[in-house]
Parts: sequence; structure tokens; C-alpha cells
Amino acid sequence: MNTSSIGKKGRAMECEDKHATPYESNCEMAESQLYTQLIELHADDIDHIDGNLIDHLKGTYTLLKNWHARESICKAGLYHAAYSTSGFGHALVSDKNRDRIKQIIGEESENIVYIYCAVDRDDFWSKIGISDNPVYINRFTGEKKHLPLDELKDYCE
Repeated sequence: MNTSSIGKKGRAMECEDKHATPYESNCEMAESQLYTQLIELHADDIDHIDGNLIDHLKGTYTLLKNWHARESICKAGLYHAAYSTSGFGHALVSDKNRDRIKQIIGEESENIVYIYCAVDRDDFWSKIGISDNPVYINRFTGEKKHLPLDELKDYCE
């Protein structure tokens, strides 16, 4: 199993344990460190549906793990509200501070998180399934952008 671990200076790195489940070995410690970073960002202090934000984020992560989503999707699920979303207005960090989240979860996962947070849901969701390359409005910049099919699949997962 190839999963992610947090190395020195908080940078995401890969860990390999072919016989471990997602919750065993040093990868279990990596997950714990991802949760610790959420606490440092005060996700446990923010109210969310039926509890607090960290519980919601952990639930999303667990669901994605149970679906056997790739690790970058699972980590993106754990941080999917980092910059706030059009449906949830509390940001853990500013979208101007993307490097901080990249250091925690890696570049691929952070890009998924950024798109998820940047999309104006009211405008975009009705376009899903209509086009393989739909246009979304980046709510942080106001730009209109095409979302390529591979990124659309990541967004929907």
C-alpha cells in the first residue's frame, strides 16, 4: 500500500508498507499528523453539521478510504474546506496561503482542495454531466476556467 507520511518541515512524502492496512504502521502515524495539523488550524473549534468541522473532515476522509479512493483524493477530502467553500464560509487558511496546505498534504491533493473551494457551487453543479470540460467561476479570483475531465472526476469524487 502506498500512502503518505509527513516528513521533516511538514512536507508530504510517500511511505510504503505493502502489508499494512491504511490504519497500521507508520502510515497510521502520518494520518495522526494530518489530524494534528487540522487541530493547529483550529478545525476542532469551528461548528459544522451535527458537530465540529474536524469531525466532518475526518468523516469525509474515512468515507473516501472505505471507497478505496487514491491517497491524494483521501487527503483532499480531509482538507476539503481549507479555504472555505461556497457552501461553508469558514476558512482554515486564506487561499493566498496555499503553500501551507501543500506542505501538509502535497501538491496534487492541495490542487484538488483549491478547486473544490474555489468553485461557485450554485453556478457549477448544474453543469456537471452536461460537458466533459465545464466552465467554472473561481470565486476567489472571479476568473472563468475550464475544468478538464480528470480534474472534474477528482472534484466529483
